[in-house]
Amino acid sequence: MGYSMSSALFDGALNISPQRWIKLLKLHYPDFDMRKAVAFGIKVLGQLDGPRKWPTLEWLGQARTNILPQQINLTAMSYFTALVANANHLRVTPDVLMDDYAQSNFCISKSESENDSREDSTRDIAHDLVPTSVQLSLPHHPIIDFIPWSTFRSKYIIAVSTDPPMIDEDDLCLDVMSGGLRCWGSTIGSMNGRGQGAPWDSRSWEAMPWFLEKWGILVGGEDSEISRNSAWWRMMQGIETSNRESTT
Repeated sequence: MGYSMSSALFDGALNISPQRWIKLLKLHYPDFDMRKAVAFGIKVLGQLDGPRKWPTLEWLGQARTNILPQQINLTAMSYFTALVANANHLRVTPDVLMDDYAQSNFCISKSESENDSREDSTRDIAHDLVPTSVQLSLPHHPIIDFIPWSTFRSKYIIAVSTDPPMIDEDDLCLDVMSGGLRCWGSTIGSMNGRGQGAPWDSRSWEAMPWFLEKWGILVGGEDSEISRNSAWWRMMQGIETSNRESTT
């Protein structure tokens, strides 16, 4: 939009929640029109053609040679790329993913015989993406099915199914798409040696400290799998492993 932003403020977008970053942005640039910037971005995205089918993702299952055996090389992929991989794994097409009113196939009502066949079909799904009882019983958008944390999925579906909802879905979506979650890969595979840092492996994922604090209702406490796994990835990067965002 024609503004020159300081590098410190730009980098801050990666370390704090989007809402807090927007407040800082307004303090530095009071005349900046965020609504206009977002509307312009949506307009540009709306002019792009979406994919007719998911791209091939064979590379996700391929191990890479580690040139330095005693060194772990970390590679992060975008949240959307990870979702594409998991959607492809669950055989969900792009048009369903982009449909705001789509419903997960896991909870669509079926006859008893069809329910039996549905249970058989879940046997081919990666362990961390196998639907929970909540996913099978409560209607929800399929996008939540692609996050490989079963407790997070169940808590989210329950939270948005209450009247009124316990959380703001749009706020959560903004935080997730703005870097709240990150999927990692490694030349030696994912944590504890399982997989190749694949998006369907829950231990390939990290939640940012501010995300853990803000969405504790979905994440759980510091002893939850999500928090401990995130701390592990931060340690691998040589970053302080505290899950609490500094308030200074």
